[in-house]
Amino acid sequence: MQTLTWTLVMGTGVLLGLGNPLARMASADGLHVVAFTLWPTAVAGLILASIGLARHGADGVGQRLARFGLVAGAFGHALPMLAAHGLAAHAGAGFASLSFTLTPVLTLAIMALLGREKLRPVRLAAVGLGMAGGLLLVGGQVWSLQLDATFIAVALLVPTSIAATNVYRGLHMPRDLPDAWLSAATLVGSALLLAVLAPMVQEGTIRLTDRDGAVWLLLQTVALVAGYLCYFALQRRAEPVAFSLIGYVMMLVSVGIGTRFFGETVAWTLWPAILLIGSALWMINRFPAEVAP
Repeated sequence: MQTLTWTLVMGTGVLLGLGNPLARMASADGLHVVAFTLWPTAVAGLILASIGLARHGADGVGQRLARFGLVAGAFGHALPMLAAHGLAAHAGAGFASLSFTLTPVLTLAIMALLGREKLRPVRLAAVGLGMAGGLLLVGGQVWSLQLDATFIAVALLVPTSIAATNVYRGLHMPRDLPDAWLSAATLVGSALLLAVLAPMVQEGTIRLTDRDGAVWLLLQTVALVAGYLCYFALQRRAEPVAFSLIGYVMMLVSVGIGTRFFGETVAWTLWPAILLIGSALWMINRFPAEVAP
């Protein structure tokens, strides 16, 4: 991949990787995970819509963008982020981020099933190494933390939903529209689903006088605005499997913050897992995707 693409992978991964540690801090201050996921998403979506309107006008904004935003927002942000933030609040930011490492292999599997990528042994080997590293990470933490099977099921939901949406965006993203509008549509679509879910949870609101909670909401809003502008800039330049590598960066950010500031422990499997993941990243970069005939 080109230098700019790698820069966007790193930037997007770092910005969006802050979500799980922030969710844990917000939960410690009494914010419910639904409130933490909903309000920054809604506000960031409105900010990005304002940026899109100011810079590019409303040309092309209509039913096609709304449909894209609802699908990409629901399955690429609302559901996986709600699940991940819930895991962070109850099992730690580090564990919540580990599932993101499985996204590339699931993305490649979906691309292959749809006939969108030629299956080459070297690509399969690369993603296999990444999957082995991800499973080693998740499995080591599950064993170390003595987690219930429910947490494992939720952890697997996250990369599955994101992988499917990676492929959807790659195939159906309205590329003639600017990144600000694509980001806004995704987050607003996500916020609409979260708003439907919020009343089902009694604690799904926040008191406006809760200053500690407001700090985490503000930080998450800023991270989402910047992160999603990078996100769609990357989507234009990278094929779906390479795009999904942001999950590895998100994992490293969350694990690093979790161990450094929250005293979270990591299993001994972390280091061999990182070696496997690093090898996978090098191979995917060295041997780019080929479109199936």
